Amino acid sequence: MLIEQLKNDSSFKLLTIAKAAKFLGVGPSQVKELLLDPACPRVLFKSGSVRIPEELLREFVIQRSKNWYK
Repeated sequence: MLIEQLKNDSSFKLLTIAKAAKFLGVGPSQVKELLLDPACPRVLFKSGSVRIPEELLREFVIQRSKNWYK
């Protein structure tokens, strides 16, 4: 189960939009554009803040780049 994996993974990181942008080498507006896709992983908090799981973001971008023409 994903939750159990996350509990046991000390390298698990939740990124802000700004940090996700730096991680990807793009601007925050491009990350916000990615977040328009419902398939893009994110965690929403009651406060309205968004965090993006680093490893899931990496996988999402890899898959999206393989299927960019669809």
